[in-house]
Amino acid sequence: MTSDRQIAANRRNAARSTGPQSEEGKATSSRNALQHGLTINLATSPARQAEVERFVLALAGDQTDESILHYAREVAECHVEVLRVWQAKVAKRELFESHVAISKLMPGETAADRFENGRTLLRIAGGLVDLVRYEKRAAARQRRAIRAFDAAKAKAKAA
Repeated sequence: MTSDRQIAANRRNAARSTGPQSEEGKATSSRNALQHGLTINLATSPARQAEVERFVLALAGDQTDESILHYAREVAECHVEVLRVWQAKVAKRELFESHVAISKLMPGETAADRFENGRTLLRIAGGLVDLVRYEKRAAARQRRAIRAFDAAKAKAKAA
């Protein structure tokens, strides 16, 4: 059980934890979710939605069964989502490689410069690692959608 002293300390700490105070800090914080755009809903992008619809037509063909079209759309959305993650990973990898190449071209670099370059590389590499989470989630969703699509097709064929 939490003591009264610990509860009071928690309340004092919580009172100080109010988020960024400066305008620069607030601006930085407001961009936290916009690092790669992978959390954006596909429906908000007409270009992505058109890509999904092309894939739905390729998957479903001349099928008119609503469940098949529904699951074809699920598979298509997952496919586009996986492609988006792969594109983001490629962009991060290229950014990382360009920073490595630039650092090799800088003779006479000071220790502070090397330190800052190392921090930049770590930040980029960390972003690359973060994309793995999105990739795993998208791939798992894609596998489930494909199984459901296949089951709907088999059910429609049996009927």
